Amino acid sequence: MEDLWKEVFPVGAEWDQLDDVYQFNWNFSNLEVVSHFPPSDKIGISSVEREAEEIITMKQMKMDWVPYIPLEDRKGISIVY
Repeated sequence: MEDLWKEVFPVGAEWDQLDDVYQFNWNFSNLEVVSHFPPSDKIGISSVEREAEEIITMKQMKMDWVPYIPLEDRKGISIVY
């Protein structure tokens, strides 16, 4: 997953802080665990400008979970953003 974290982690990060995020060698090996439960389709949104946290669906944010495909198995696969 070393090749994917920079694409997904910065969601919600301030643009001027991305260099600070990228200075660490993040380890997401815990995400390789197979679960009997699907991931949540809800996102919590909060900020200093909001009075309360808002819970919305990932679909409303035009987001979705996709299966992880190991790098060596990705030949011939196109990823559209």
